[in-house]
Amino acid sequence: MQTLRKINLCLSMPLPALGWLAASLSRLRESRRAVTSIEYVIIASLIALVIVGSVTAVGSKLPASFNSVASEL
Repeated sequence: MQTLRKINLCLSMPLPALGWLAASLSRLRESRRAVTSIEYVIIASLIALVIVGSVTAVGSKLPASFNSVASEL
């Protein structure tokens, strides 16, 4: 029974790093400018993912197109 109390006590105490992180995130959430900048970062990340995906898709098909043109010449 005492062991379970010790485990519960240890689990309920936050780690110092997590407490600092939670406090920082809470301050960011309250700041309007921070929330807006986070939204812009998310949008920019999604745009970058779309660009990388489309370049990869086109890049894999491009050599075949050049080879077919070269063989026609």
